[in-house]
Amino acid sequence: MSATTWHWNGTNIENILETMNAKMNALIDKEVGEDVGQMLPASVDRGWVATPAVNDL
Repeated sequence: MSATTWHWNGTNIENILETMNAKMNALIDKEVGEDVGQMLPASVDRGWVATPAVNDL
């Protein structure tokens, strides 16, 4: 079975999606940072650790 490559107006859509995903991930890394659980309610104990990022709230 061969994989289907999707094109629109001669453009490989898979490449566009991969590029957009990489840009989105870079923005999330820059603007959100590491998910260390500081946004969870205090009653939720899942082994998260508090980092200096909690001071950014």
